[in-house]
Amino acid sequence: MRILGIDGGIASVGWAVIDIGETDGTIRDAGVWCFDAPETDKEKTPSNSIRRQKRGQRRVTRRRAQRMAALRRLFAADGLLPDSRPDALHHKGFDPWHLRAEGLERRLGPAELAVALGHIARHRGFRSNSKRERGANAPKETSEMLTAIAATSEQLSRYATVGQMFARDERFRERKHNREGDYTRSVQRTDLEREADALFAAQRRLGNPAATETLQARFADIAFSQRPLQDSEHLLRPCPFEPGRKRTARRSYAFELFRLLSRLANLRLTSGGREWKLSVEQIGQIAADFGRTKKLTYRSIRKTLDLAPQTRFAGIGADAEAQDAVARSGNAAEGTATLRDVVGPSAWAALLHAPETLDRIYEVLNFRDSPDSIRDGLAEAGVKEPVLATIMSGVSEGRFAAFSGAGHISAKAARRIIPHLARGLVYSEACAEAGYDHTARAQLGIGDIMSGEGHRRLAAAL
Repeated sequence: MRILGIDGGIASVGWAVIDIGETDGTIRDAGVWCFDAPETDKEKTPSNSIRRQKRGQRRVTRRRAQRMAALRRLFAADGLLPDSRPDALHHKGFDPWHLRAEGLERRLGPAELAVALGHIARHRGFRSNSKRERGANAPKETSEMLTAIAATSEQLSRYATVGQMFARDERFRERKHNREGDYTRSVQRTDLEREADALFAAQRRLGNPAATETLQARFADIAFSQRPLQDSEHLLRPCPFEPGRKRTARRSYAFELFRLLSRLANLRLTSGGREWKLSVEQIGQIAADFGRTKKLTYRSIRKTLDLAPQTRFAGIGADAEAQDAVARSGNAAEGTATLRDVVGPSAWAALLHAPETLDRIYEVLNFRDSPDSIRDGLAEAGVKEPVLATIMSGVSEGRFAAFSGAGHISAKAARRIIPHLARGLVYSEACAEAGYDHTARAQLGIGDIMSGEGHRRLAAAL
């Protein structure tokens, strides 16, 4: 059998051709092709990142133009504007900030109301549907913006609306918009939605016939709508062991426990020139109460097993015993400990008795970004109140922002292999006991090959 191996990197592609015989393999040929890395010379920023950023900016500009064009058509149809030309909302002498504030106190003319509403729609504030935009792992720019929004919200509590605050607060007299790296003028979209509602309510109270509930509903639908984030579940590759099953979340309970037991099956202790593997009892001791803490260090294993000082972990220096024993980066029980802490002891104990539901919860939290999509997925998985509300509260707090990536097998396969790993069998032996061929690989079709945006989303899923 002849195998071609390819290892692609950012600045090189290595390759080798190997002939596999009955007992060994022979390298027929090998080489590497080097090329210039696609990144900037000074900052070393990947070129695709720059292209993606500019593409995103163009998309934002295009969608804003489409949104404003739709609003001009709406205002023209309702008689607020004479027509829907691109400059229809540009009226000399109109200050939109003051119109937004005055609209709470006096009746606005048709064009004034259109300008005030159009200004709200054009600067419609910040809202993200992603679970990753909160918590410790949020992007730096987003974290800074959220901090600034919190400060602005505190200031807003002294005013009726955002427009009134920006029009009459001395703090915003000289400047009302953000500058690069400065987000102190950022506001939440929900605050602007409330302002639009307050403006319509005030105008109806003041007898403005143009401020109908129908116009209010249509305005809100155009001005504040946002496309939902796309889930990544459909990008997952199939499980190599279970036909019809997709790979599970890397942070799921089943996969994290599977990974721990796989590591313990290969861990060796050494003392006085002798080396031995962990016993079944020792494996059980370490895995007991799994997920009580996120990190599982060699030092904590030593304490759990009450090892003698002269007993060492084979291949692990004394200065490395503070490292996590399972994860090269991150923590062995990141997902397990996080969900366990969010739902509490009693709910966690109940979920352990429903393993399929438990792992499905992790997959929903891992491969979905939008809170609405997450809620729907949890409900479909059979999660009931109050546990559902508790998990969604964790989503809003950013507790699951670090949930990403997929394991190499499905949750069902992991659950079938776990009991055999717990007996001390290594991965290949445990797979055989579960009825799997550990060398199996899922088959990919031509439709699984993607480029551009598809690759980026696939990388995020995997």
